[in-house]
Amino acid sequence: MPKETIKNEADQYIPHDLPPYHDHDGLLSFLALAAKDNLPTLIIGETGTGKTTAVRTLAGKALKPYRRVNLNGGTTADELVGRILLNKEGTYWADGVLTDAVRKGYWIVLDEINAAGADVLFALHSLLDDDRMLVLAEHDGEIVRPHDEFRLFATMNPSGDYAGTREMSKALMSRFPLVLTANYPKEKEETDIIVERTGLKADIAMALVKIAGDARTAHREAKMDFPFSTRDLLNVALIANSLGGDIKHARTAISACILGKCSREDALAVVDMMDLHIPDGSTVTK
Repeated sequence: MPKETIKNEADQYIPHDLPPYHDHDGLLSFLALAAKDNLPTLIIGETGTGKTTAVRTLAGKALKPYRRVNLNGGTTADELVGRILLNKEGTYWADGVLTDAVRKGYWIVLDEINAAGADVLFALHSLLDDDRMLVLAEHDGEIVRPHDEFRLFATMNPSGDYAGTREMSKALMSRFPLVLTANYPKEKEETDIIVERTGLKADIAMALVKIAGDARTAHREAKMDFPFSTRDLLNVALIANSLGGDIKHARTAISACILGKCSREDALAVVDMMDLHIPDGSTVTK
């Protein structure tokens, strides 16, 4: 494929219209170092802590084409690496999304890597080794060396906390030069994020953050299964604001966005937290 064609194709994968990103843990700084020195990086954190968003934000700032693959137990190695397909002219080889990124110098995020099957993880080993290559066994053993601009990032939730995840092998984790942790923002910063992104009143946003804080504490103590993420808070805030932005609308939004995702026990716990921080008919003080 001509270089100009590849360049034009790459442009469509450069992230644009990025929302503001609050780098509360200095994650972007470490990711910038990883990109500069070509260090494959694993980011570990609860759902909704901005792991993938951080990489996408950096790719957008650096004007780099970015691809994302959400891995799960059903993802196969050939989806990443490639496969032989059939058309009216016969069989032909089609690169998978990972091989395509390796050849063309795209940035790629492998989300939820600890939910992937053994065949997928095995395919990554040679790419993460010192000699950095992909071996296309089904394509006459072709060896693909990464383009100079190729960068690899992976994310995972804490092992065992989410359905379908498993402990990552030490052999695979050791192949990542950088292993970073993504945490939820502090209370004040998370409130600022909600206000900035949704326009919700600051006092109501703070009340939502307090509910999330209680839920996260309960989750860490294994008293709740539902982890209340920043993403969840933003969804609640958007709905609340669309309804009118008052405290009663925040309660309605939590019911619509959160309770249906919870078990009965967790839903009752969230209602108790809601009654504590945004009681029906009350006003919220800053």
